[in-house]
Amino acid sequence: ITLSEIAATAENGENEEENENKPRERSEVENIIADTDVNSLSPMQALLLLSDLKEKLQKDE
Repeated sequence: ITLSEIAATAENGENEEENENKPRERSEVENIIADTDVNSLSPMQALLLLSDLKEKLQKDE
């Protein structure tokens, strides 16, 4: 999975939420992905972001 695919999934989730008209809070990880311009990241920044997101997901479980 690439960062672009993750961002697209986050954006699709936002669109689905709007269509369903059901209020749902986004997780911290979803907020980070939605607020990050993944196309402007260097490869090292992308790897660090993935590492941070993985840690956050593991803490949430």
